[in-house]
Amino acid sequence: MIKELFVKSENGYEKMIIRNYDYSAALQSLQQTCFPPPFPEELLWSKEQLDSHVRHFNEGAMCAEINGRLVGSMTSLIVAFDPSKPGHTWEEVTDNGFIRTHNENGNTLYIADISVDPEYRKLGIGKWLMQTMYELVVHRRLERLLGGG
Repeated sequence: MIKELFVKSENGYEKMIIRNYDYSAALQSLQQTCFPPPFPEELLWSKEQLDSHVRHFNEGAMCAEINGRLVGSMTSLIVAFDPSKPGHTWEEVTDNGFIRTHNENGNTLYIADISVDPEYRKLGIGKWLMQTMYELVVHRRLERLLGGG
């Protein structure tokens, strides 16, 4: 999926592209920028986790770019969620961030992560990434979007 739109920044309107991500060192760098210490470094996405996201559910691995710079990312997976039994942990649902628990026959798009570069916050990037996930819910005819944290 590729979506092009314009966001208003202090430099005027800038073209933003939302697309599926593949592994890149820029994704890991974005995580470090978005979640600096004292955020535990071991909780940042590893290359193995990012590779797993792409392999298990590339459609739910999104990033945002402005002028060729990665400025945001969002990761999701499909799960079978029973609202009468809402109790769960992020680690259980996401298989500790590897999303090997992705279930093509599930009913819920589960947001595992969202990050936006601090220099690009307040431009609506997170909102546009989330809107793209809502569109994925409609496209896949899922029942809901659920965020984990």
